[in-house]
Amino acid sequence: VGNEVAVLVDANSRSAAELTPAALQEARRAVVVGAPTAGAVLISQETRLPDGGRLSLSRADFVTSGGVRLEKRGVTPDLAAPLTLEDRRAGRDPGLEAAVAALAGTQAEAAMAVRPAPAL
Repeated sequence: VGNEVAVLVDANSRSAAELTPAALQEARRAVVVGAPTAGAVLISQETRLPDGGRLSLSRADFVTSGGVRLEKRGVTPDLAAPLTLEDRRAGRDPGLEAAVAALAGTQAEAAMAVRPAPAL
C-alpha cells in the first residue's frame, strides 16, 4: 500500500481536527502519526442565560462509517510519536520526524497493513 499522506495529531486535536484523520485512517488513505486526539467531537449549542451564565447542550455525536464513536475516545495514531518536554526543549518534533520517515520508507506500509479494511 503506498501512502503519500501523513496526518499529525495530538491531544490538542479536537473536533474537525479529529474527524478528518479518523476518516482518512479508516479509509486507509493516510498514516496517522503522533499522540491520541482529545476525543471531543460532540456538536453543541450554547445558550446565554438571563443571569449571564451559559448553558451548553450537545446536539449531535459523531460515529465513523466503521461504527467507532470518537467522543471521549479520540483517534489512536498508527505510529505513536508523542512530544515530550525534552523534545520541546531540544527543538525536536518527533511527530514530524516519524511522519517524514514513514512516508519515505516502509513504516507507512506496515502501519496500513495492520488495520482492517473499512466496512463498505
